[in-house]
Amino acid sequence: MSGIERYRKLLIAETRATALALQSIATIPEANRAAPDCQRALGIMAHIQLARRIWLERAERLASAPVADWFPAWPIEQTARLAAELDRSWSAFLDSIGEPDLDRPVIYTNIKGEKFTSTLDDILIHVFNHSTYHRGQVARLVTDAGGQRALTDYIGFFRVSQP
Repeated sequence: MSGIERYRKLLIAETRATALALQSIATIPEANRAAPDCQRALGIMAHIQLARRIWLERAERLASAPVADWFPAWPIEQTARLAAELDRSWSAFLDSIGEPDLDRPVIYTNIKGEKFTSTLDDILIHVFNHSTYHRGQVARLVTDAGGQRALTDYIGFFRVSQP
């Protein structure tokens, strides 16, 4: 499997895991929706999407608008809309690059104003790991808020049961 194909597969898992994590937040009892755990879970899911947008803009060498709040407690529907838009954009981006592009250096400025260079391959690895890390936090917060955590492990999306 090529690197690009692997990232396409990771994007499929990302899309499914995001939907499941958002659905899990919706299982938090109404009485707990204003509680800090629920608000933090909403903020983390929004944060994942904001970071995905910034990294895509960096990978495409586009200017990024500054982000005022990296953890906004957006309604589930708002985060889901941005996630779907980003899934399409990431898919189109992956369709537009080839294997040699994975070694391409990407020069970018972080949120502190510091300049860095990373390979596109390293950026892609980071983006998917970042999302996974934060979805784990969301699972804990959902449980603590009385909701039903989602099972978003990568292997669960692709394994095949044996008789």
